[in-house]
Amino acid sequence: MKTKSYLILMVLFTGTAAIIGCKKNENTSNGNYASSGDAKNNAEQYNPSSIGKVVQAYYNNNLYSMLEVDNGQYLLGGDVLLEAKDIILVNGQSQRPKTEGTVHNNLWPNKTIYYKFYTGKATTSYFAPSDNYKTLWNAGKKMWEDEGFTFVLDSTQSNIIELRENKAGSAASSSIGYAGGKQYITFDPGSFSAGSFAHEIGHHIGLEHEQGRIDRDLFININWNNMIDKNGKDWTYQYAEKVGSVGVGSFDFGSIMLYPTRMTRIDGNAWTYQRDALSAGDKQAVKYWYGKDTYIATGNYKLTQYGSPSRVLEIEYRKSDSKAKIDSGVNVITDTLTTADRSDRYTWEVSHVKDGYYKILTLSKDKNGNTKTNALTMNTDSTLTVSAFTANNNNQLWQIVPGYKDGSHYKLYPKTDPKLCINEVQGATGKKSNLNPNKIAKVAIVDTQEWGLTK
Repeated sequence: MKTKSYLILMVLFTGTAAIIGCKKNENTSNGNYASSGDAKNNAEQYNPSSIGKVVQAYYNNNLYSMLEVDNGQYLLGGDVLLEAKDIILVNGQSQRPKTEGTVHNNLWPNKTIYYKFYTGKATTSYFAPSDNYKTLWNAGKKMWEDEGFTFVLDSTQSNIIELRENKAGSAASSSIGYAGGKQYITFDPGSFSAGSFAHEIGHHIGLEHEQGRIDRDLFININWNNMIDKNGKDWTYQYAEKVGSVGVGSFDFGSIMLYPTRMTRIDGNAWTYQRDALSAGDKQAVKYWYGKDTYIATGNYKLTQYGSPSRVLEIEYRKSDSKAKIDSGVNVITDTLTTADRSDRYTWEVSHVKDGYYKILTLSKDKNGNTKTNALTMNTDSTLTVSAFTANNNNQLWQIVPGYKDGSHYKLYPKTDPKLCINEVQGATGKKSNLNPNKIAKVAIVDTQEWGLTK
């Protein structure tokens, strides 16, 4: 999935996505992840030899439900197998992460991934890869090489992916993103295709499942009546959760990170599941996350509304403007640009601060002509004003992420909550002082939440 992580605990229907695969011989017509006999049609899964209880734990600063499986390991999302050292178990849901790291800060330096093939003795779980395994691996990594990633076979590296083969009908990864130290992929070449290898590599690169993105309910329905597998196990808790992260672009029904079952489009129709190639959305996601610090070039911009390019985000005009009033928080509105408007009212300086978050400064001037570089700020009542910038104020830090409409408009999410974004509030027309201030609103598929950045 193409998302940015955010610490959040959600209840049923609003949590963190982790979709558990079922046994290899289950029937896909029942909505289970099965081996259909055609490796290209199998969704990635880990088939545990033993299953324990469902637990709540933090991983990469996100709270997930996980399933205890073989020998004290934890299964996340159906195909991510974590060790106890990788997670922080929650007791009474009161414990919090020890670090501020997030999955999309865990990126491979210089997009270079080191790997080696397992060469040790065979275990009950895995063994040294065969030639067929290596052929599929090479085809899977080629998809990512075409997007600028470099894969280096070098067993001397300490930060490395170890490749293991199994015959249990499993395809699983040990990490989402760069973890440092040894990571691994275990893969059954008799049950899965090269595209499934690309899927598992996608996890190590930092992508989560597309069906787990925080805005998924705008695009898909979960088939809640189809959660009991043939063995009587209930997987509802997995589908009830979503990642606390923003999605890059619109929901991608062609993503190599999307699973095929227990879901439909919002209109009830199915989609074509594929593992043939990376989608345009997959490519956009890695381009964004691996370039998030420079995705928006530092500069001065107009923020223009999708579908109404003459409507801009600007500082409310008041004849009584003074230095004091500009400092104390002037409303931010959306209005039609006219020749009478002063450019300093609708010009914003955008620059990166840290970890993909940007500050957006107004270059408005007071009545004496002095520029006051105050920052776009979300207030406790969800309104937008400008106020003096403080680097540790999360209400002044913004993700600027490709939106749903096209490749040139963006959604602006406050760091404090990726379920919200800047939205125009329709108000009175006429004098600018009569317009309602813009507000932060729940993410939706509307033109008033999509903004172009025009120099």
